[in-house]
Amino acid sequence: MKIINDMPNADYHAHPAVSKSVLDKIAKSPLHARAYLDGTRDEPTAAMLFGTALHTAVLEPQRFTSEYAVWEGERRTNAGKAAYEALLATGATLISADERDAINAMTASIQQHQVASDLLKIGQAETSVFWQHPATNLECKCRPDWWRQ
Repeated sequence: MKIINDMPNADYHAHPAVSKSVLDKIAKSPLHARAYLDGTRDEPTAAMLFGTALHTAVLEPQRFTSEYAVWEGERRTNAGKAAYEALLATGATLISADERDAINAMTASIQQHQVASDLLKIGQAETSVFWQHPATNLECKCRPDWWRQ
């Protein structure tokens, strides 16, 4: 087994090893798996985007701070449109103030929960794990949300 901390997400997904995501797609059909491997992805829903932001805030707070920004302005004026475009140009993922407030409240709730906070004291987020499947000899991979070594 090979464990890699701090592997960029794009590098993990580009790695050709078999993952659960691919197995889920091939269970649907080989065509679904091929499309997935070729980079075809469904557009994420608003709930999925919120979940990703929450996941990042809880498990990778430094990344959340650097990759997410709150848009609270008005886009009906030229100045507002320009400010919005400038914020988009930073590459940050934009969330609303309401989303930020909900994420902050949920993060605080997790941090105040005795069991949850204890579980997250030791370990690392998004560790990439690779191994050889003994029966098929296929290289496999996984990227657990939290890896307690």
